[in-house]
Amino acid sequence: MSVHIVPARLLRRFAMFVSIVLLFLLSSKGNAQPSWTLYNTLLQQYVKDSTQDGIQFNAVDYPSLASDPRFEQLVALISNYPAEQLTEPTEQLAFYINAYNIFAIKVVIDNYPLESIRDAGSFLRPVWG
Repeated sequence: MSVHIVPARLLRRFAMFVSIVLLFLLSSKGNAQPSWTLYNTLLQQYVKDSTQDGIQFNAVDYPSLASDPRFEQLVALISNYPAEQLTEPTEQLAFYINAYNIFAIKVVIDNYPLESIRDAGSFLRPVWG
């Protein structure tokens, strides 16, 4: 299994970030949000606690995630979702944060193996250009 090492401070920031996103999702008044069940299921299956050289981190099994057809279903769902239906600012924020993260995972998978997501781009063609 190939893993990506995440430093502890980034892990803490990520945990805070996820907590904020969940807060927005749970406080949303409308029903226009897509179901994030598939995304959550994939994260639970392919992101695991790990330790290397005494450092604890979350390891993403990118090769296995890439071979799971549900990931492409998730990308298609987000790509085709009618975002204009999201009327509440919290719905919009939650959607775009989750969409950004899903497409960031896709960039890593499409260019795997990488040291950094920035390695997927170049000066003339940045990753998020």
